[in-house]
Amino acid sequence: MINNKEAEGRLENLSDPVTGDCLLKEKIKHVCNLALLSFSYTLGEHRIRVASSIGDRCRAWALVYAAYLAKGYAKPNAQRLWYGLHDALPNTTTFLAERRPNPCDEQTEGFLSAKQTQEVATLTLVFDSPLRLPSDDLYAPELDSLRSQGRRLCEIISLVNTKSAPGMEASLTNHLFKLAYHTSYSLERATDLVITVNPRHALFYERYALFQRLGEERPYGKVNGAPAVLLRLDLERATPDYLRKAETGSVSKLHAYREFMLESAGEIEGWLRQQRTPLDIGSIQRYFAADRPILQDLKPELRRYLLGLYGQKPEAAEETPGFFELSPFPAPALVA
Repeated sequence: MINNKEAEGRLENLSDPVTGDCLLKEKIKHVCNLALLSFSYTLGEHRIRVASSIGDRCRAWALVYAAYLAKGYAKPNAQRLWYGLHDALPNTTTFLAERRPNPCDEQTEGFLSAKQTQEVATLTLVFDSPLRLPSDDLYAPELDSLRSQGRRLCEIISLVNTKSAPGMEASLTNHLFKLAYHTSYSLERATDLVITVNPRHALFYERYALFQRLGEERPYGKVNGAPAVLLRLDLERATPDYLRKAETGSVSKLHAYREFMLESAGEIEGWLRQQRTPLDIGSIQRYFAADRPILQDLKPELRRYLLGLYGQKPEAAEETPGFFELSPFPAPALVA
């Protein structure tokens, strides 16, 4: 990570060696952003990135698919990917945790290919919209009650930790939630974070992450009828609630809660703003229309809404020969 002094040093390198005058303003602006651009969310041999490219999204979707298939939550599909309609929204944010081959080699940071890293955990964050939230399929009355109070909702989906990182499982999950908190509350101004979990895991979220039960246990068709409960975290009260709980616990707990809510907040949020980018329209067309008829199955008004978010005129798109009819193509080799 580049600190302030290093950034200043690079600014000096952009000055004229004789007069000392600064060169192009654009270059100076670029160097001022170097600290954020080079910020890497690293945890020893692990790194967490925003999966903004379609390749990285596929790696995350493949990780979830493999985990859900093993647990009986998913049915086999030819793509071997787990994704759905809400993954097409421009502000949907997916985080991907990887194990790096040589964390001590700073020279390779940022230049590692997919083949040089191993995916170990992922989490996706979806924000409320006219498409509603995934959990509306099961808990619409509970979520509508919050909406009627003017609450702004978001949901954690596709949370997987493969536990292939001995001693790091809890830490990786904690840091994924930390990034979800900063993204949802600080960047998107959401007021409530919800998640559906298997009832046997609910106590963990309630005790350690301070979620509260919002919906009772129900079979969830999306995961082959596995039981689920809906949990809610009030983001507006999260910081004081975390610190209040920490003050009643041990020093180690106090450190953990401070780390989750406060450590490097400004730097992390700046990094998130730069790294969060929507998928390109070509990827939307291929993965959400050609490979799977997700767009075609939408109600016309919702399809118009979604395509409009990508600057597409829905009528023109639908009149374009082959827009929804590309030949399905295999997922990238890295997830084959």
